[in-house]
Amino acid sequence: MCGIVGYLGAEIPSARFQAALAQLRHRGPYGEGSVALPHGGLAMTRLPMSSAAPTPLPVKTPQGYAAYNGEVYVRGADIHKEIALLLDGMAQGRLPDGMFALASWDAQRATLTLLRDGLGIKPLYYCYRPADGSLAFASEIKPLLTLVGQVAPDYGAIAELVATGVPLSEQTLFSGVRLLQPGRDWCSPWRTDGAAAPAR
Repeated sequence: MCGIVGYLGAEIPSARFQAALAQLRHRGPYGEGSVALPHGGLAMTRLPMSSAAPTPLPVKTPQGYAAYNGEVYVRGADIHKEIALLLDGMAQGRLPDGMFALASWDAQRATLTLLRDGLGIKPLYYCYRPADGSLAFASEIKPLLTLVGQVAPDYGAIAELVATGVPLSEQTLFSGVRLLQPGRDWCSPWRTDGAAAPAR
């Protein structure tokens, strides 16, 4: 289990970003790190599953950086290989077997991509605000709320949960906070004004 947190297209104080990262330490007490992105940041905590080798976090990729939670089912693969398999799989339209959530920053294309495994085993929440083009995301809701500040309850989602006992959509109990759907990716190109704009 690892933790992912980050944002794009918003002005968030460093202390608040680090506070959000600290709220994920229980998901990865064996390492953590953060990097600055253009008008954003990306951070990760790590609890190794199949590879205990220390590595700088987030993980450096040929395109930029990636924060990763989970495991790709390939024997002997370390975290670098697993991330490479996911990035290649996204490019080819066919993801490898595994349980994972990924946030990948492509510096060459100025694009952030969020990805979640097909069964939805590993969580990834996000909050996109079209008014200012800001995007925040995290493995848990609590650090996400630390980034975006106070949000109103989503009474429709609360009613749905009370009526059925389970959430039936990507909605959460917080207005504007969504759970990335299983097997889906969310691509956000960065504009010159520092705003994020979803491509899909």
